[in-house]
Amino acid sequence: MTTPQKTKEPWAFFKTVIALLLIVICLWGSQWQYHRGVDRHARNAVIEERIAKSPIELGAVTENLADYEWQTVSVAGVFETEKQILLRNRYHDGKYGYEVLTLFRANNNKNFWVDRGWVKAGATATTAPVVTALPQDEVSITGRLRLDSSLPRGSFF
Repeated sequence: MTTPQKTKEPWAFFKTVIALLLIVICLWGSQWQYHRGVDRHARNAVIEERIAKSPIELGAVTENLADYEWQTVSVAGVFETEKQILLRNRYHDGKYGYEVLTLFRANNNKNFWVDRGWVKAGATATTAPVVTALPQDEVSITGRLRLDSSLPRGSFF
């Protein structure tokens, strides 16, 4: 009686290595996703805590600005009517428009940009959007302090 001879699959070792590599990658990916969720939860908790605080005067924010991000602040001053920027390609509720940024000069002569909101684009690309007129007198504004997160960070820049 002869026993059937077992043949070894030629790519068995290679397939095993690939399967083990995929398992390691999946484990690494799951840890990465978990830590992303933990970081996001911590960041959201900080935002909720700072939003719940009472408003402070912007002049009181003198040290590390990152410690005050999302804090509600108040400041008095005037809008610089000739210094306004329309950021194009901003969508809101599926409609194309602009984000309106206006330079604000506080009473302590510090300038900063105020995001005044979104406006719908004109009928054509050459038609200017309708933007709400700025107050000419001194105004007091209250808003949340937000740092510019669009600029590159790091030693290269």
